[in-house]
Amino acid sequence: MLTKKLEEIGAGDQGIMFGYAKDETPEYMPLTHTLATQIGARLTKVRNDQTLKWVRPDGKTQVTVEYKKVNGAMVPIRVHTIVISTQHDETVNLKQIQADLREHVIKPVVPAKYLDDKNRLPLKSFRSFRYRRTPRRCRFNWPKDHC
Repeated sequence: MLTKKLEEIGAGDQGIMFGYAKDETPEYMPLTHTLATQIGARLTKVRNDQTLKWVRPDGKTQVTVEYKKVNGAMVPIRVHTIVISTQHDETVNLKQIQADLREHVIKPVVPAKYLDDKNRLPLKSFRSFRYRRTPRRCRFNWPKDHC
């Protein structure tokens, strides 16, 4: 039985759980998780400090790493793919988004030993973002900050 009203329950998809520790990062987390988290934090930093004035809230990241078996252990050898998707100002084009994300987000975070000329970096234009007023009415009686 539910102890809360449906409108008090969130989507439940806001966390990540791992059932194991890895020794490939100082945090004992998988390299993919650590890099995706750091890229997301860096994206927030360049937005907040205005390094990239066109970045808007609600970015997404995904990292895929290629591994090699060495003496029975799986060792990360390179980053295969980095996906960054972020909302942006209407005035910036895809070419500028891609160049800026490579220079100001990926390079400061991802160790050079994992980057090469074969990395897939499908940096996506999520959508332009316009600040707008909250509508007078909000459907489903959601809290104001969700309208």
